[in-house]
Amino acid sequence: MFSASRKSLISDTVYMLKLRSTEITTDINCCITKIQEAEIEALRKRQEEEDRIRRAQEEEAARARLAEEAARRDREKAAEEAAAAKRAEEKQAQDRASQAAAAATARAAAEKQAAESAKAAAAAAAAAALGPNSQFEVSALEDRIVSADAWAYAEPRLETINRIKTQIKPAVTSNPATRNALFKAKMTITQRTGQLTRSQKKVIEIARALDENFKNCQADPQLYELVMDMTAKQIIKQAATEVAVKRNMAFPLAIVCVLLFQKHAPFLDILMGRFMRKCPYIAPLYFRKMPGESMTDYQLKIGYKEKDEGVLETEIQYGERMCGILSLYAAIVQTKSVPNNYGISNGWTWIARILNMKPRRITPLLLHTFLEVAGHELLKTYPRQAPKLIRYMVQVAIPMMPASANASTTRLKLFLEETALAKGTIDPYESSHLET
Repeated sequence: MFSASRKSLISDTVYMLKLRSTEITTDINCCITKIQEAEIEALRKRQEEEDRIRRAQEEEAARARLAEEAARRDREKAAEEAAAAKRAEEKQAQDRASQAAAAATARAAAEKQAAESAKAAAAAAAAAALGPNSQFEVSALEDRIVSADAWAYAEPRLETINRIKTQIKPAVTSNPATRNALFKAKMTITQRTGQLTRSQKKVIEIARALDENFKNCQADPQLYELVMDMTAKQIIKQAATEVAVKRNMAFPLAIVCVLLFQKHAPFLDILMGRFMRKCPYIAPLYFRKMPGESMTDYQLKIGYKEKDEGVLETEIQYGERMCGILSLYAAIVQTKSVPNNYGISNGWTWIARILNMKPRRITPLLLHTFLEVAGHELLKTYPRQAPKLIRYMVQVAIPMMPASANASTTRLKLFLEETALAKGTIDPYESSHLET
């Protein structure tokens, strides 16, 4: 058993322990309270920070909305200004277009009036060239389309060629004496025309030889006429072949022709007949395709050559041959280096007549060829009338050319614009002069 003092000690110890436990509990509670207060304070501060951040974000968002609204207003204002500027430009463009249309209408009216004036002036100039009694009305003679004046000139010369072929040639070839003389004359014609060059000396030599050939036959009128016809035929053949590919050979050949018909007047009519027989456009004369007529028959009628049996030459080959023959005709009318009684006035007549006819597919090609060869002399001889004729061609005739002739029409128009209209002249054809 414990003693009383010991019990008292234990009791005191228990009391102290209880007292200490109470203090500890109090301390713990105090610490807990402080911790809770600290957490509450931290929570409060965090809430305040979050509130501050939210307010800052809201303010930034508000500023952004304000900025976006301002930018939108600026864009709308800029768009309105651009639309207003565009409307102003469109109005100005419409005003300019209206002014341009009015100017174009006025210009078209002026050009139409100028074209009509040019046409009238060209017709008057052509009429003056052909004389006061000339008629330009184109009439239809069966399948032929030709002016009355042109046919009055062409018909007797074509009849001469037909008479020589059907009457004189059979008579001459049936007589042994004249047949032998004809053979010798033909040899001279073929040989001499084949020797032609651009040498002045050679041209004179060949012209003299052919002149002597004519003189040797003059004692027999029929032989004389037939030999002239054979010479003309050979010359035209040479134009259709050599001149067609080498245009400047038209000039020496033209001088030979002029020298011959200056001494032998009947030769001019025979030569012109041969010209128009092989190239009807020299009349000028067009052929109409008749109902029921085949294309082959029509082409043969207008001068197409048959290359093989049933096969005709191409349109290009035909055009080259026609232009070769026309080049020789143009070279003859422009020849002034020797006396020439078939001069440039006949070229003026030809061009005036063909312009008075409805153009065909070949027309611009013919006009271009003629003007290249004889245009220089035409403008030189008719300094007042010829420019009017050129303007008539550009303003009136060329717009009337068939659409199928677009390429040759364009070449003709460019040729006139770059020569007669731009410079007031057409240069002489290159290498048109003989070599000395």
